[in-house]
Amino acid sequence: MDDACARPDAIRFRVLGPVEVFRHGVPVPVTADKHRALLAGLLLRANRLVTVTQLAGWLWGDEPPANARGTIQNYVARLRRSLGDRGELIRTEACGYLIRLRPDQLDLTSFDALVGAADAEGDPAAEAALLEQALGLWRGVPLSNICADGLTGIEVSELVERMLLVRERYFDARLRLGTHEALIPELRAMTEAHPLRERFRAQLIEALYRSGRRADALDAHRSVVRLLADELGIEPSAELRALHGVMITGAQPPVRVPRPRRAEISAAPAQLPSDVRGFTGRTAEIARLDALLDEGATTVAIAGTAGVGKTALAIRWGRRVADRFPDGQLWVNLRGYDLEQPLDPSRVLVRFLHALGVPGEDVPAGVVEQEALYRARLAGKRMLIVLDNASSPSQVRPLLPGSPGCTVLVTSRDEFSCLVERDGAVRLRLDVLDHAEATELLSTLLGAGPADMIALHELARLCDRLPLALRIAGDRIASSPGYSLSEMVGDLAADAPMDAFAAGDDPRTALRVVFSWSYRALPADAALLFRRLGAVPGAGFEATMFDAFVAAALLDSTPVRAQELLDALAAAHLVERRSGARFTMHDLLQAYAIEQVGIEDSPADTKAAAARLAAHYRALAQEAVFNGRNSATRSSSRTTARPAIAAHAAVTAMPPISVGTAGPVMSPSAAAQSNTALRITWGQPSGVSDAPKHRHGAVVPRRSPSTMPATNAASSNPASAKPSDPV
Repeated sequence: MDDACARPDAIRFRVLGPVEVFRHGVPVPVTADKHRALLAGLLLRANRLVTVTQLAGWLWGDEPPANARGTIQNYVARLRRSLGDRGELIRTEACGYLIRLRPDQLDLTSFDALVGAADAEGDPAAEAALLEQALGLWRGVPLSNICADGLTGIEVSELVERMLLVRERYFDARLRLGTHEALIPELRAMTEAHPLRERFRAQLIEALYRSGRRADALDAHRSVVRLLADELGIEPSAELRALHGVMITGAQPPVRVPRPRRAEISAAPAQLPSDVRGFTGRTAEIARLDALLDEGATTVAIAGTAGVGKTALAIRWGRRVADRFPDGQLWVNLRGYDLEQPLDPSRVLVRFLHALGVPGEDVPAGVVEQEALYRARLAGKRMLIVLDNASSPSQVRPLLPGSPGCTVLVTSRDEFSCLVERDGAVRLRLDVLDHAEATELLSTLLGAGPADMIALHELARLCDRLPLALRIAGDRIASSPGYSLSEMVGDLAADAPMDAFAAGDDPRTALRVVFSWSYRALPADAALLFRRLGAVPGAGFEATMFDAFVAAALLDSTPVRAQELLDALAAAHLVERRSGARFTMHDLLQAYAIEQVGIEDSPADTKAAAARLAAHYRALAQEAVFNGRNSATRSSSRTTARPAIAAHAAVTAMPPISVGTAGPVMSPSAAAQSNTALRITWGQPSGVSDAPKHRHGAVVPRRSPSTMPATNAASSNPASAKPSDPV
């Protein structure tokens, strides 16, 4: 094949009917069904990443082959050969593929561009001509030669809905031009094909009436009233009722007002909030977002725990790249984790449609129609859309554009795996600031000098380097003339650190309230585990880890079930996954968990959980010491034994327990027994620790953590803590 034929820009694609490919006007056969379906999926997401998971769902539904990734790679290779593509057209990305096209290379993007041009027209004749040209690209049912139910179901429905909305606009423009009689045959055909679509019925009735056919118009009205009552049990729309009133009185229908040009409606929306004062750090994350924009990623999900700065990052980056989105920015707080109920997508669609210049009376009532109109309005545009504080993929999906050009940033405390796997989103995880950045943020907020650096470093540590906590601490010091930096450090080192983060007048900025939104969204069993993890000694210390066996002991459950709940907490960013199957919890979240124990759990339940936790730690120590010879330490009806070497490794990752502050964790006698068992493994004297105390009752370990605590052996040994021990 010569170079001219192999050029990517020599190829044209069609999806608005049977899927077809042309090179220099000559058809290019793609005969294999799966290859054609794969091509169709890439074309529907032209210039956007399509993940392998998404492609597999389209091609095979819920039953993909065992080696779906390898099979798709093979299909792509064969498709490239059919198209004469050397990798310039279909690009391989890290987790999928994208097809890179100009708008004029695909009928769908050409359709969107023509509709976008019609949006800018105020002249009904020019608008009608552009819409007629766009509708002329349709050759039948989209993807009609594709045999892939996962692809042709909802995708085809959305495309058809977009076309029908454009056809309604076309008829409106023609009615404004006065071509009533010429429209009647087309309108009759559309009402027969879509009998329950009231807008077409109203347009037909108006065309008949304006053509002097009043009797036919009244008959058409009676027909649609009966149909709606019989089929749906509903009354006709306000538009149909108004037309009936006009016809009964013999008056003229109101003249349809020409659609104003977009420039006359409003300037490009610029909805991003103001930048965050003192924004610090996030250099790597901003560079990653820049790279994703350059690579063509259209949906990025920024995930992280409460207060970690997801919104601040989205706003800072959005303002930084605003000039790359000349058609504006849309922003909404979806209130997924808030004092109020999460926003319904329909309410957001109405708000966005108004921002995009759609008059209130033109906004459809149904969410499906709203989605289609929203995507039609975004077609051919370059806009940034920020969906802040989302709670679920179902809240986000209706707000995703249907064509390339727009970039969506989603922020959430959820991992949004479904959005990544099914919708091609790219996940960007956000962690707390590093220590230097946290100290710099405090210094910026307080205007502190070199003399304050020791206190600033300590305050940054006590705030867990969490941006929200750092800001609350900084604002409290700055707004209280008699309140010093050292006093704030002292308050945070006290037994009730959450009280130090009670914000001023806005409850949304109080750390306790912010954590509660994530906690409230948990299922009951995951919430119970979260509370009980507050009892793990030193859970918030960097060197201390816990695993499914610790969780199983706290819950009196199986490690398998405990692992599922830990995964759920990690997805909600209430615990942090570290290497292997180990997890940790930030100090402030642990303090919040301990508070909830006192509010929600009975003393008896707390006592029993603490006893099981003490038994778990002693079992590990005993198994490590006796190399597994004590069978009692390996017997449990709910857990499986772990090898002695792994038990020793696990114990060396656990700090001893300080009796003096063990109140929320376990009884003094249980703590003393556990310390004895734990210190045997370290070759240290038994007894109460004199090591530096961590502020939630744990003692900072003097050695580095192990690499892999594998499994657990809970103990039924008589040395276990007695349930009667006070907690």
